[in-house]
Amino acid sequence: TGLTLSANVTTTTATKITASSAGLEVGMMLLIGTEAMHVSAVSGNVATVQRGALGTTAATHTAADVVYRYVPPADVTMAVLAMAAHTNNTRIASGIKTESIGEYSVTYGDTSRMPEYAAGVVNKYQRIGV
Repeated sequence: TGLTLSANVTTTTATKITASSAGLEVGMMLLIGTEAMHVSAVSGNVATVQRGALGTTAATHTAADVVYRYVPPADVTMAVLAMAAHTNNTRIASGIKTESIGEYSVTYGDTSRMPEYAAGVVNKYQRIGV
């Protein structure tokens, strides 16, 4: 991102971090050290973040620490798009499920099968339990 922290951040710092300049955007996933943070709001160079995102732990950071933007691997992005397209394309196929609230209803298709490409990516990244 070309940004650094402008102030120290402790493990008890709530949800606001201050960067060296503007350039943060809502929806960004930031990495500072080993901690991931999800940006939920931005005002100038101050970001409201969810600390300890992606299973990381809130950590202490010092002013001038580099703020990186996390970008998922390209194959993960493509797998998510493949699953979204599959869900969209099967929403009226066999295995239809309908949800209704009053007169409003939504119908979904059989999305229990994951596209082959997406399944391969998931298998590549899934954690093995002990």
